[in-house]
Amino acid sequence: MKKNYFILLFFGLLLIRPNHFFTQTKGQTPSQSIKSSADNITSTQTLAYINEKYKGICELKENRGDLVVVFFKNGAPIRQDIVPFEQINPTTVSYIASENAIVIRCLADDKCIQRKNLQSHAKDYFARMIFPLELNPNQQKSMIKAFTHLIMLFHDPGYKSNEPFE
Repeated sequence: MKKNYFILLFFGLLLIRPNHFFTQTKGQTPSQSIKSSADNITSTQTLAYINEKYKGICELKENRGDLVVVFFKNGAPIRQDIVPFEQINPTTVSYIASENAIVIRCLADDKCIQRKNLQSHAKDYFARMIFPLELNPNQQKSMIKAFTHLIMLFHDPGYKSNEPFE
């Protein structure tokens, strides 16, 4: 009886909100699914978009309201940065050309970003995090928009946007 109930519940939800279950069409990259999405862009979709661009450099995850970023060198994890989303300043996301990097900063110049070296296990705290990647001006705007969107989703529960990043 329970099995049939759950099957009916799933198919009922599928009929009501099919895009909720199938936001990325088979064969589409996260960038392509966001470009064609009429629904609000979720944190999961935004993380997938950013991770696609930074593949091999770093990987972003959300864990209980924290942004967790693992950085790689030659395919091996070398560093992990953790920062609560609520402590990131969404208005200061920028691209610094001299560093070839997107930069996010803490609110009020606090050192809110915990950086852990995964080889030595040393920990330290910083006021900014950089995401190195050489980008042209259009890519810079897209990545700034994606990072800002991701941060805003956690800052403001009422924040929504369906505007594509590119």
